[in-house]
Amino acid sequence: MDIEAEVFQDYSIDEIKQGFIEDDKGYTCLICGERFEKGQIYSFSDRLYEGKVAVKLHIKHKHQSVKDVLLNMNANNMGISDLQLQLLNFFAKGLSDKEIADYLGVAGSTIRNHRHKLRERERQNKLFISLMELLAEDGFVKNNIQMNKNDSVEENVLSDKERKRILDKYMTESGRLKAYPNYERSKKVILEAILVNFCRGTKYSEEEVNHILKSIYTDYKLLRHELIAYNYMDRTTTGAIYWVKNYSQPYENKADFLSNHPQVVEECLEQIAK
Repeated sequence: MDIEAEVFQDYSIDEIKQGFIEDDKGYTCLICGERFEKGQIYSFSDRLYEGKVAVKLHIKHKHQSVKDVLLNMNANNMGISDLQLQLLNFFAKGLSDKEIADYLGVAGSTIRNHRHKLRERERQNKLFISLMELLAEDGFVKNNIQMNKNDSVEENVLSDKERKRILDKYMTESGRLKAYPNYERSKKVILEAILVNFCRGTKYSEEEVNHILKSIYTDYKLLRHELIAYNYMDRTTTGAIYWVKNYSQPYENKADFLSNHPQVVEECLEQIAK
């Protein structure tokens, strides 16, 4: 899967359709990552617009539409054939079955048959997505996976470039989380970055863990749960004590990360000295 398609995998259907995500401070274009802050004014065609309207205009002016972006992706990313994607492009242009059939040199019934198959595929996918979301509500794999304690957290080795793309997309330079991803590989990159705020070998109370995670993201309980679920941290049966486990820093630029977060080094040194 290419990088562009993978980015879309992180979001819900509604977010993909609108082409941007919203957090406490602003709006981010899913297609190119351009950011529009709340409370700021942006200029388009010599007129001024607030952030939410600005990101919509940005998508229209720079990318035409989310529909156009999806229509120009690789067919494999949507699980359809090249011919089916070509037909969807024809449909999007408003061509009739006869016009498409004449262009391709096939019978009109062939186009109608393909149209029927695409509709059937849509209905099947709706049922599948509905089932997966219902399973997710019961704690299944989608967002709250509980990994086996013997599983390795490094299933796929990502390139530094891809890691940086994910970090830039989800985290500020100061290490605060803009939004928590849905896609598993992105989650792991983010959780590994967050784990730098903890010292290996140090025991933390739940209050201390919460204090550290609150400085990173508003929903600190989600982060605490995910660090446990993905086997990066463990805790006592009562949940009174937490510690880092089953983890080795995968970034070559760890020193650079820590140099930008001197408070992490100071806190670790203080805890080691106790």
